[in-house]
Amino acid sequence: MILWEIYFWVTCFFLVIWHFNHTSLLLWNSRPVELISVAMTAVALLGVFALSQGKKIVGRLFWQTFFPVWCVWIPYYYTVSQITKRVEIAACELCFSIGESVVLLGAIILMGIALYRYAFAHSKIWE
Repeated sequence: MILWEIYFWVTCFFLVIWHFNHTSLLLWNSRPVELISVAMTAVALLGVFALSQGKKIVGRLFWQTFFPVWCVWIPYYYTVSQITKRVEIAACELCFSIGESVVLLGAIILMGIALYRYAFAHSKIWE
């Protein structure tokens, strides 16, 4: 569980840094899809926090419903949504660096594993 706690805090730290590096993501100046993404990420991080602490937060049915929704949302947000966003911005900003993409993919995969374990596999918490 300590590894999940470390992952939670490191992810929170990098999300704050990423937010400050991408100032166009100010909540009052964002597109609705970005606001939904912020909400989905916050709920997912809440699930990772609950797993790392071994606490019940909301209910198991909520997490079992949220996990598939999150699994559909993440590919949509990072493909379709970002492609339409990139059409609107300058050509020099169209691509992510390879390093940023690899780190982001790793963080997303770990978050998915944590959410799955919390919702389905970790029955000690829900007993």
